[in-house]
Amino acid sequence: MSRRLAPLVIAALMIGAGCSDATDTTGAASTSVTPRAEDSPAVLTEEAFVAQANTICAAGNAEIEALAAETFGSGTPPTDERLLEVLDQVLANVNAQIEAIDALAPPAELAATVDEWLSAGRSGVEAARSQGTAFFDPTGENPISAEANRLATEIGVTECA
Repeated sequence: MSRRLAPLVIAALMIGAGCSDATDTTGAASTSVTPRAEDSPAVLTEEAFVAQANTICAAGNAEIEALAAETFGSGTPPTDERLLEVLDQVLANVNAQIEAIDALAPPAELAATVDEWLSAGRSGVEAARSQGTAFFDPTGENPISAEANRLATEIGVTECA
């Protein structure tokens, strides 16, 4: 099986597109932060939500890129066992990004789109997981959701798209 660096890095960026599930709709569209329930985070402005989500994805993606360089940079193709380890690490990283962004509270005007984005991204993670080492085959199907990328871009979270 042919191995490639690009799918790992690109896929991680794309999977990261499914990084949020904040559903609170109590905040009105404004530039101020609106408090939520006592144990919930404050609703963020659109600008603050996008900035924080981009920061989370950029940090996670840097870790994934370092892993990809380590795995594929030697010129020696990794074993299938190593590829499965790498895939597990990538998906764990992406899930951590999802959880971190899930803890954010988008403004009401973004909440439905963020929910849709999360759903598409999580579907991509599960599809990638089910592919196993085939995920790295350059002739294979890319399981990552184009819809998740579209939604991330629509929201403005370009580091996750």
